[in-house]
Amino acid sequence: MGAKVLKVLVFGATAALAMALAACTQAPAAGPTSVVVSETGSAITVTAQSEVKAVPDKASIGLSVTVQADTSEEAQAQAAEASNAVTAQLKAAGIDEKDIQTDWTNLSPIYNYNYDAKTGEDVETIIGYESDTHIVVSGLEVDAVGDVMQMAVEAGATGVDGPSYYCSDYDAAYQEALAAAMEASREKAQVVADAGNVGLGQVINVVEGQQDMGMKYASTGVYAEEAAMDSEGSMDVQAGEVTVTAQVTVSYAIA
Repeated sequence: MGAKVLKVLVFGATAALAMALAACTQAPAAGPTSVVVSETGSAITVTAQSEVKAVPDKASIGLSVTVQADTSEEAQAQAAEASNAVTAQLKAAGIDEKDIQTDWTNLSPIYNYNYDAKTGEDVETIIGYESDTHIVVSGLEVDAVGDVMQMAVEAGATGVDGPSYYCSDYDAAYQEALAAAMEASREKAQVVADAGNVGLGQVINVVEGQQDMGMKYASTGVYAEEAAMDSEGSMDVQAGEVTVTAQVTVSYAIA
């Protein structure tokens, strides 16, 4: 059978094989399948991916401190006092100073708008100032998140965002997913080769898909009001699982 005919047969079989390939749960196949025939040789190129579930063991949260005052100086002074109280409480609880970061602060005027009948326009007047400070607390044990949130609110934090979860063994989970993706690619290529009545040879090229480092984190929204809802106990925070995904595009020689 000539190379030209082989190409037609393989592509014709691809659609029929799609449903069978989708049933693979451990290492689901994804992406295009192609057969390349050239003067230098022939190859079957497939794209496959795999997912691994991992249990987070670390977390970070964001704390906001918002104050309002008549003057900018008063707003800054009150914000500094409130923020210092929050960070002091965190340190007293045993949180390492390197895990507490003030990542931004903002001071802005508060405006009041009154309609001027003479000019037909709104008159802008500054009636006070607002200061916002955001503090990130990282490296927390998952089971300590609820306690830290409530502690921060009691110390003066006016808002909580997060938590964001991550795994200290993320790299190991990714490598497991990567190995499974390679295995899935061979299984997928073998099906295509069988349909084309050809042999499947060795790997001649591998391209790793872009690694989504953001998959280290799985965020949920929590606010200060919720954290302080139960005055006799901290919030029971559930970390769940994160999904680590790996993808490869592999070319196999046609034997």
